[in-house]
Amino acid sequence: MAAVALLVVALVAGLTRFSLGDKVATALCELTSLGGGECTSGPSRAAEDYVPPPPCVISGDGGSWQGSLAFGVQLEGGKTWFVESLGDGRHRLTRTGAVGAGIEGGLGFDATAIVNDNRYGAAIGIGGSVTDQLKFGDVFYASSDEEAWNILHAADSDDVKDNMVGDHWIGRDFADWVTGASDLEQLDAESTFVKVGVSASGEAFATLIDWDASGTVEAGIYEGQTQYRDGRTTDVFTASSAGVVRASGTVGDEWTEFASAVASYGGAVTVEVDRDAEGVATAMRLVTLGSGYADTSSTNNGADDPLDYVDYRQTTWQVPLDTQGQRVTAAKLALGLGIEVPGVTQEVGAFDVSTLNYGETWSDFQQTAKDEGYTWSQDYAIDASTNGGNVDVEALVKVGISGDYTATTRHATGYSYWDGAGMVERSGCLAQ
Repeated sequence: MAAVALLVVALVAGLTRFSLGDKVATALCELTSLGGGECTSGPSRAAEDYVPPPPCVISGDGGSWQGSLAFGVQLEGGKTWFVESLGDGRHRLTRTGAVGAGIEGGLGFDATAIVNDNRYGAAIGIGGSVTDQLKFGDVFYASSDEEAWNILHAADSDDVKDNMVGDHWIGRDFADWVTGASDLEQLDAESTFVKVGVSASGEAFATLIDWDASGTVEAGIYEGQTQYRDGRTTDVFTASSAGVVRASGTVGDEWTEFASAVASYGGAVTVEVDRDAEGVATAMRLVTLGSGYADTSSTNNGADDPLDYVDYRQTTWQVPLDTQGQRVTAAKLALGLGIEVPGVTQEVGAFDVSTLNYGETWSDFQQTAKDEGYTWSQDYAIDASTNGGNVDVEALVKVGISGDYTATTRHATGYSYWDGAGMVERSGCLAQ
């Protein structure tokens, strides 16, 4: 897990400089051609051929709750819902459920409450955990924000009835009649997904009444698949890492001012493989996500001054898998990351050491995406506020219970894509 954390941070930071290789290649071409040749590569494409097919995300709003129970073994569960406004005029609802089981241990105790991201109470400790996790969910599309939230309420109601009385029988019909169920409860999801993986984390914390300091770092590896209503699928492989250091407390002679400081980082590297209804691989994407944040704030006489948004950058390179050359390029990148992709990685020999040349394989994949596929980058800001509580004691083995609720908003701050000559802005993709 430590290796995963370091790899993610290094790759996300390094990929922001991927254009340097293009400049070097162009300079070498111009030098060797002595001005007599054209230094471009790849087939000619129309301007609209470079526009990425997925709609951009303009804004979003949602929430999540999660809880845990520990008695030597850590049990976790939670649910997330998020409604996004898309650049094509539609709205997308994503619901995610999560369960986990693992081992958590350390030394200390925790009897605190979390209010607007600040922890109050009494706690001191150090610990860590390793957890097996299962995440699952579904995605719906709507014509308006109101319809999307109506679908959320109907889908949640449908889940409750499925668990209590089942589905597709006369008893369920009666339950629907009694409760006045809407037609949206029977709406089929556009896609469903499932991910399994393992996460590890470590933390140290100390809290005394209204003074708090803590630090946390975590890393995870996940593998999953999305299934679409028309039979298509997408295989997903993700490695992620995140960390945060936070301090807050009252200052001043009369304890009338509350000050806080926070610094965090987050990063993820994801490989996605699209397949048609027959299972044939049609495209592969490399997605990197990175954020870095630091801020201080204060309040006077109890007035709330919340922390700023956290900025993220998500960059995607997508390569079609129509030709052998494209599949070889994709296979080398996947094998270098230790990923076996049926229908793709067999194009490269099992002992091909070129897959370990990360600089070359990543550069080749990115250049192929520019020449023959799609490259785009979206910047957005997320504001999240958490409220909850913890009661536990750790003496090598943890015993306790915790729970929290997080409200989240997102808005786009930038969107650009490669148009054959450079990165250009995509219209209609920014929050107003």
